[in-house]
Amino acid sequence: MSYPHTHRDVEPMLHLPSLRRLVIPLFRYRAVALTTFVVVTALVAATAALLPRTYEAEMTLLVNRERVDAVMTADLQSSAAARGDI
Repeated sequence: MSYPHTHRDVEPMLHLPSLRRLVIPLFRYRAVALTTFVVVTALVAATAALLPRTYEAEMTLLVNRERVDAVMTADLQSSAAARGDI
């Protein structure tokens, strides 16, 4: 005689640990957790303070050779002669 739902037929349910079960070791080993936190924080702060600062910049220049602006002079006759390509 076989039963329709035996233990092997039931899908295993996903059991996630509760928040309390995750936090209990932190309270149990409070000194170790606090020491680890302080040491890691101090190492990160010391590394950030001692590493040289590096900055990177990028620039693009637009060169427009199609049009040359007229040179402004006080003399009426030299405006055409002063004009040249840059």
